[in-house]
Amino acid sequence: MPDPDLSLASLDRSKPFGTVHGEPKDGVHFWQDGLPFDAQGKLALATLTDEQRLRAERLARKSARLAPRRAAAAAAVEAADQEQAPAAGDVNLEAWLRGDAKYLYDAVRTAIRGRYQKDCPSIGDAVEFLVLEVQLVDRKLVAKRLLPK
Repeated sequence: MPDPDLSLASLDRSKPFGTVHGEPKDGVHFWQDGLPFDAQGKLALATLTDEQRLRAERLARKSARLAPRRAAAAAAVEAADQEQAPAAGDVNLEAWLRGDAKYLYDAVRTAIRGRYQKDCPSIGDAVEFLVLEVQLVDRKLVAKRLLPK
């Protein structure tokens, strides 16, 4: 069996780990599962004992086995995020104002910022800007849920 790539063994910040306070010795800033890691979370190879090297090799093999699954999961999350959040060009502000389309306000705010270079921190500010200043739709056509109470 070929030697595993020890660069695959890195600090898992989702699990508990210890930090080195004061002046770090040999560049070791973190400890996790009995292994030393530098400030970037990479394995501190120069300080490894034989026992730690064996542990690091096991960790590197496990990381290599899990890497394809993690990459596939990350790609699936990215694809889901892109489906849910429309791009700024995909937001129909007129339909949003009339109540014919619903978007997360972040998407509406991004669309306004992209088209008009104006930041509207609240829905009320956005409606006021688009109706009174830009005159995108007539005030009578604005959805009641968007109007101030």
